[in-house]
Amino acid sequence: MKYLTDLEIEQYCKDHSSRENSLLKKIRQDAFRFAPQADMCSDQLSGSFLRNIALLKQPKNILELGMFYGYSTLCMAEGSPNAKITCVEHDGRVINIAKDFFDAHPCNNIINVIHADANTQLDEILSNEKFDFIFIDADKKAYVDYVKKCCNHLDTGGVLIVDNALWRGNILNTENDEKAISVDECNKELLNDERFENSLLPVRDGMHLAIRK
Repeated sequence: MKYLTDLEIEQYCKDHSSRENSLLKKIRQDAFRFAPQADMCSDQLSGSFLRNIALLKQPKNILELGMFYGYSTLCMAEGSPNAKITCVEHDGRVINIAKDFFDAHPCNNIINVIHADANTQLDEILSNEKFDFIFIDADKKAYVDYVKKCCNHLDTGGVLIVDNALWRGNILNTENDEKAISVDECNKELLNDERFENSLLPVRDGMHLAIRK
């Protein structure tokens, strides 16, 4: 992964943030072996950020688009163990792996995994339930569509977090990078939506936090 901050600063932040437990560490290591170039798994910093926001908000109904190995899922579950978490993931291979990790965690009973493509199933999922915490980490090219739809299904005080909001630094030069273009449009959408207060933070690969006013 391309780090956006100085590596020593990055390590200092990790050294002074809540430690990841042994299960989360194993998930992160196994995920890196699965996709070493993509580095698709959340890490200690982004995980602790999600956990702390969930701890503060104590959401009752969490939606996660793009679960991968389930690292971020368990971080949110640890922050709000009384919530219900619905995860949407299109890759059946990683779903089976993530479920094994979930089985080893005490919050397993609050997690429901939907094997589906968010591009085609999101409307149906949103129509069935209301969510007060949504974490988006799925198809970058569809980010704008995800955000527009999800924003309409958050009540006052609802939290929306978009991962990879700086897209490896390419956000500053989007030429010939369709994903960077889409992520940039997503960031602008949240900035210009007057229903939300937002903060775009340089945590790992960028996390865009928006709260419904």
